[in-house]
Amino acid sequence: MRYKNLVSLLMACCFLVLAVSGILSFFIDYSRPLATIHTVFGHLFIVCTGLHLINNWPSLRSYSSKKIK
Repeated sequence: MRYKNLVSLLMACCFLVLAVSGILSFFIDYSRPLATIHTVFGHLFIVCTGLHLINNWPSLRSYSSKKIK
């Protein structure tokens, strides 16, 4: 598996865990393990977002530099 694909897959998994833990936190009273999971995956999501931006920086630059006619 390529590095780019691994980062994207990890980012998607982190987002899924964050969404589920966030919804559970809304309906369940405070749970320390759930809050820890949400916090850890939130930090991991931020790291993955940075790696994702670094991996796709050339594409992002080319999209933003195209001229509109």
